[in-house]
Amino acid sequence: MASPQLYTVNGIVLKRTNSGEGDKILTVLCEHVGKKRFVGKGIRKITSRRAGHIELFSKTNFLIHRGKTLDYISGASVFSAYGTSYKELYQLAGAYTASEVIDRMIMEGQIHDQVYVQFDQFLHDMETIAFSHVSGHLKLFIDTLLMNLGYQTEEKRSLTLGHGIASVEQVIERKIRSVNLLSKSGMNMF
Repeated sequence: MASPQLYTVNGIVLKRTNSGEGDKILTVLCEHVGKKRFVGKGIRKITSRRAGHIELFSKTNFLIHRGKTLDYISGASVFSAYGTSYKELYQLAGAYTASEVIDRMIMEGQIHDQVYVQFDQFLHDMETIAFSHVSGHLKLFIDTLLMNLGYQTEEKRSLTLGHGIASVEQVIERKIRSVNLLSKSGMNMF
């Protein structure tokens, strides 16, 4: 039996990339589906009704239409627009770093529901967290992610946020770019 052409999925937007005249390619961490890339046709146009529902860090219910290479977003309805509630640079820096780490560490199509729940809770916590707690909270997020993905054991927890980021960079074999944003926000890495 053929799979249906339309399906719905809940997901958190990790990354957006411009494509063509008015389109965007979204990288979304989806519940029960894993990390997927979707095409948002006409999202960059001023008249787009879906643009507000697919901002970075927004938890959204997507109506998806299957395509040949990438699936297309037919509709979107936001549950939580986390990114719009961040008032301070350190909140955005923490969210960007967590998002980049997830995007780099999870391959497309890999299902990790515990990571989805962990990321959702992390973004929710970033709305009200004090500056002094962000570094420790982000370190805990990275350590838990590394353990959930099987790259680290409980005994090898990071001592500082800098060590946690270095562990991720060792696994992915490239630098985490959002570290610059963390340092600009005044966050202590070591």
